[in-house]
Amino acid sequence: MEKGKTKQAILEASLELFSKQGFEATSVSQIAELVGIRKASKT
Repeated sequence: MEKGKTKQAILEASLELFSKQGFEATSVSQIAELVGIRKASKT
């Protein structure tokens, strides 16, 4: 996925999830899953 398109997809997925379940109830994993990407691992 192209960098600009990935960023837009993340923003759209975040907005969708925040609208449905609220900011506090939304995890990065849920956003990544909805977009179809892996979340970054901790270093």
